Amino acid sequence: MARLTTKSVVIAGGAALVLLAGGTAAGAAIASGPVDGSGVIHGCWTTTAINGSHAFILQDAGTACPNGTTAISWNQTGPQGPAGPAGATGPAGPPGPQGPQGPQGPQGPVTAYFAHLRTGGDLGSTFAPVAFIAPPSGPIQVNATATFLTHGPVTVECQLTDGLGDVLDTEASSASNSGDIFISLTGATPTPTGSVQIVCSSSNPSSTVTTEDASLTGIPVTSVTQAGF
Repeated sequence: MARLTTKSVVIAGGAALVLLAGGTAAGAAIASGPVDGSGVIHGCWTTTAINGSHAFILQDAGTACPNGTTAISWNQTGPQGPAGPAGATGPAGPPGPQGPQGPQGPQGPVTAYFAHLRTGGDLGSTFAPVAFIAPPSGPIQVNATATFLTHGPVTVECQLTDGLGDVLDTEASSASNSGDIFISLTGATPTPTGSVQIVCSSSNPSSTVTTEDASLTGIPVTSVTQAGF
């Protein structure tokens, strides 16, 4: 069995030190031998100690260590150290640009104003209120209906007016005999003042006309635009 003598160990160890420390072409050749493709460095150390010391030599990757030595290997890069402490919080960055406008939300609840009259008085030849509402200031859409019982030939005319006396809508209906007359009115006003009402009159004072039913509903709107005709 071949053995490494004390002399040969010293020479090998010295050669290893020279080759590791040197930056020559010979050093590069050794470095390319003991280091494999994964960056692992291979070497051998003597199993038998000499005065408590063991000799160490580099060994080409993929080759076996000589008799009397034990293989050893290590990485060129050590293990990753523990994470350092967190750094201080940096200053706040500038505000970002304004985002796009979101979609329009659903319409909120709407308060409607309603008046309902059943079995009112008899109509005369001049306009008289039949039903009214008193909405707050602001644009409002108004729908109104009225039913009258006649007792002979007569024409009933009704108007939808605001608090300033402006006529928002008007309708007339006639009956040749006793029966019912139905009136339907609709309109809108941008700024109602006081009440919005139905006023009606009869063309024939000698023929009794009785209000059977009348209703008026006002719904606030965003705006009112007067259309031209």
